[in-house]
Amino acid sequence: MISDIINDMIILVDTRENKNKHIEDYFDSKNIKWNRTKLDTADYTFILPNYSELNLNRKILIERKGSLDEVAGNFTSGRERFKREFERVNNEKIHIVMENATWTKILNGSYRSKFTPRAYIASLITWNIRYKCPIWFCTKKESGEIIYNLMRYELVEQIKNLDNLVKM
Repeated sequence: MISDIINDMIILVDTRENKNKHIEDYFDSKNIKWNRTKLDTADYTFILPNYSELNLNRKILIERKGSLDEVAGNFTSGRERFKREFERVNNEKIHIVMENATWTKILNGSYRSKFTPRAYIASLITWNIRYKCPIWFCTKKESGEIIYNLMRYELVEQIKNLDNLVKM
């Protein structure tokens, strides 16, 4: 039953999401169903066309960031807009996937922004706590697989928590 629901999943990719051909190529190489559509919040989510009664459509959100520089910009000059995006999240679960990022790179200041490593770390940890938003570091090559697996395993956990599914 759970595998049927997972196989029904279609990942939605925001139309404004760019420089993500590597992710779409990963989805295609693994026969993962996906479509582009406008999303109000985040860059990726999913729908279950044949299981809409489960009320799990668009409940898992992923915000992808392509670099430490992009996130530094979100935390500095773009902080209010970035904050508003996370404040729009209500009953959904949101994750941040950061490509080409490591704690070591942050600690060493290996990015172009003047955002200090201490402020960067404080912002990431605060974002995690304030918005209950896990932050995942990965390489560009790994990001498609990370995004898919976050969707998949979040979906499995959501399914396990549904009372009505036990009766099916």
